Amino acid sequence: MEQRNRANGKIELEGLPKEIIAGVIIAQMYQAQCAARSHPDPSAREQIITATDLVLDLLNGYTTSAVVAAIPRIQAILAG
Repeated sequence: MEQRNRANGKIELEGLPKEIIAGVIIAQMYQAQCAARSHPDPSAREQIITATDLVLDLLNGYTTSAVVAAIPRIQAILAG
C-alpha cells in the first residue's frame, strides 16, 4: 500500500513567504490533476479537474463572482 503524507498538526503560516505557500499549492493541484486523469470514475475525474482548475485560476487572479462572494465565509473558516 502506498504511504501517504498526513498532516500531524496545524502549522503557523503567518510570516512564511506567500510565494512558497502558493508554490506548494500549485504543485499539489497539478499532482491531483495528473492523478485525476487515470481515475476510473469519470464523474470524480471531472470534479477533481474542475476543483483544481478553480484553485489554479484563483492563484492566477481569476475567479467567479460566487467565489468572491464566498471569501468572507472562507476567511471566517480559516480564522476559526
